[in-house]
Amino acid sequence: MVRFNLLDRVHIRSDGRVIEFGAPLAATALTTLLINANRPVPTATLATAMWDDDPPPSAEANIRTHIASVRRMLRPIADVHLRTHPGAYALHVPHCAVDLHEFHWLVRHARTSPKPGPAIEAFSAALGLWAAPAFVGLSPSHGLGAILRAHEDARLDALEEMCAVRLCVGALRGLATRLRMHVAEHPLREQGWRLLMEVRHAEGDTAGALETYERMRTVLAGELGVEPGAKSREAYLKILRER
Repeated sequence: MVRFNLLDRVHIRSDGRVIEFGAPLAATALTTLLINANRPVPTATLATAMWDDDPPPSAEANIRTHIASVRRMLRPIADVHLRTHPGAYALHVPHCAVDLHEFHWLVRHARTSPKPGPAIEAFSAALGLWAAPAFVGLSPSHGLGAILRAHEDARLDALEEMCAVRLCVGALRGLATRLRMHVAEHPLREQGWRLLMEVRHAEGDTAGALETYERMRTVLAGELGVEPGAKSREAYLKILRER
């Protein structure tokens, strides 16, 4: 069985062996292929991931060299095939062999679950795949770095969605602590602040909930020059009415 790990230190596990991703550009090529596993990746996409908008004149030859290095790395691994297409490459791997893909699969499962219990379990399993930080060992270009940050944003969305489901069913144990850590690490995530405010109110800490709103308001005004959005204001006014 093979496992491609992107959500902690990037590496491959296959039949009890740990295989590193290799030199930086080969690692970037492999990461790009894994993010887009089981579909063709144009050489232009690989070039952008490796060199942004400034590829060397020998970019195509260099890509072939790094792809050859990736092929050698993957050759001993069963059920993994790197195919060449006209102007593109495709890395074929088993279902959920890439932890990043498993994360997104679990999040989709959580979002479509008709019951909160299985949704919370799926969100928790998805978030448990991540280490802090993810993608360790890569030296990404700006282009690839933006793609990796988009996946990190997906993790934050999943965390907030799980907290919202837990709040709805009254599963409050440890929730305020987790949300405090979340907004400390990501102070511009308004939904995180709003959830923390609502959780503190649900715990009976109305003063703490109102304080959370004021802290959110101060942070957003100071960093972004904006006021809290309509949902946050509505939640705040609801708490005021229920005092």
